[in-house]
Amino acid sequence: MRNNFNTSAFSELKFEIGEDPAEGWFSYTGKARYSPRRGLVAWIGPAMIGTLKSARNFSYQIEDPLDEPAGAAERDSGQELSPLDLTLAGLGSCSLKTLIGGGSARGVIFETVEMLIALVASPSQGSGGDQSRYRIDCQFEVEADATDELMTELIQQVQEFSPNHRTFTDRMPIKIGYEGSPGQIEIVGDGADNALAPIPADVERRIAWITGPQFESWLPAQTPTARMQIDSPKQLTGADWGPNAQELLLMGLAADVASHLNYFSVRELGARLPWEVTVTAGIDAGGMLDSGDSDVGLQEIQCTVRYLGEDKAEDGSSLQRVVDKAARGSVVRTLVAGPQIVNVSLTSARSGAEVRSIGRRAS
Repeated sequence: MRNNFNTSAFSELKFEIGEDPAEGWFSYTGKARYSPRRGLVAWIGPAMIGTLKSARNFSYQIEDPLDEPAGAAERDSGQELSPLDLTLAGLGSCSLKTLIGGGSARGVIFETVEMLIALVASPSQGSGGDQSRYRIDCQFEVEADATDELMTELIQQVQEFSPNHRTFTDRMPIKIGYEGSPGQIEIVGDGADNALAPIPADVERRIAWITGPQFESWLPAQTPTARMQIDSPKQLTGADWGPNAQELLLMGLAADVASHLNYFSVRELGARLPWEVTVTAGIDAGGMLDSGDSDVGLQEIQCTVRYLGEDKAEDGSSLQRVVDKAARGSVVRTLVAGPQIVNVSLTSARSGAEVRSIGRRAS
């Protein structure tokens, strides 16, 4: 079991999927709630790993970058995460896990594996729907007993078979429903109206492999006092040490939509209102393990918004307008719906060689 990564378990899973495709469907849940008293909180719900239920229970107090009373003290201390922190950690840790798994299957022994991941915002002044473009830079930093050619091949496999990477580089439909409204907002592609809400400054995260499917993430400019822990469910050879990559991504999406719900509640209705957002999605492991023709990225992404106010002072059309603007203004929703440009670079500690390639962008 190289790198403490149980590749044989995934071989068994591939066989089980061949016998019963239902064993290859993994579904995850991320939730977030904005409260005028408690601010923004995100957590995950139970997961279904094939036909097995996995009790998952991790929660975080989230820094709300759009909530004006929230100062920068928490951000400076590194104690609180933003929605984009969760999102980038989800993308980066999924890519690193795919690299460790693919390398372990090829006999590579890893000494250290880290990634510096950055979201770069480049706002444009166009009048169309696509008013903001983003670039994601993923710099792999690897020390391993592998040639540059093999490492390059493994990184290319990450671009093909990492579910979260493919979620960003492919075009992903997201259905957003509001309880209290008969219809759903279905947004496909990157046609966001991000001029409605502030465009964030560039965000960076550092992610490091610990052992097996365990990782840690922190802000690169700080000496972290508390690192975010990332792990797989026990049913997928993890130790339930923390959320996995998909759960982080779904929490990031839920928290960002909840943040924008508060932002537009204040601007449209003049008050901070309580909201809850639930995001669900699944992965077909058959595609991830290349045992079928299924898609690799997240599928059936469903976002459900619920107004938690007890009073009925706000009419339905006003609340629906807030939901619509929050859905279209969400930066994470824009990133996930894609397709996005993802620049990938590899720095080998063994030779100092660097390989650059650009992630696929769907037409």
